[in-house]
Amino acid sequence: MIQIITFIVLVFASSPSMHEFHLSKTEVNYKPDQKALQLTVHMFIDDLEEGIKSFDDEKLRLFENDESIKSDSLINFYINNYLKIKLDDSEIELNYLGKEISDDLAGVWSYLELENVEPFEVISITNLLLTSTFEDQKNIINIKVNNKSKAFHILDKNDNFKVINI
Repeated sequence: MIQIITFIVLVFASSPSMHEFHLSKTEVNYKPDQKALQLTVHMFIDDLEEGIKSFDDEKLRLFENDESIKSDSLINFYINNYLKIKLDDSEIELNYLGKEISDDLAGVWSYLELENVEPFEVISITNLLLTSTFEDQKNIINIKVNNKSKAFHILDKNDNFKVINI
C-alpha cells in the first residue's frame, strides 16, 4: 500500500507546475532511546503558501531570493496550529527546526522535534493541515517507533483524528 501511494505521489509531484490534487505527508518517528519525537512534514509549496494566507497576508515566496523573513515563523505557527499531537493525555508543542525544498522543487519539507520525551503508550494526532483551504485535501500520517512503521493513515477534512497505541 505504501509503495502504491509513494508511486502516485512521485508521478504527480514530478512536475513543479500546478497540481490537480492536494496532499501532505507527515512522518512521526518516536525514538525512545534518544527520548525524541521527530516529525517531517511535506506539503506542496503553493498549497502551504495558500494555507498561510488564511491568517497572514505575507507573501512567503519560499525558496526565492526575496523570501519573506517571516516564512519560518509562519510555517512553525501554521503547523503547530493545524497539526496537534497528544502523548497519552498531554498536548505537546513541537519545536520547529527548519525547512528545505524537495528534490522536485515543488514541495517543502519541514522538520520539527520534541526532546526529553518520556515513555508513553498512546499518541493522538489531529491533522487539519490545509483542510480548510482545499476541499479535497488528504493528509498522510506515518507513525514509526525506532524507524519501524507502527501505523499508516490517510486523513481528510471529515476524518482527521487518529489514536495509535505504541
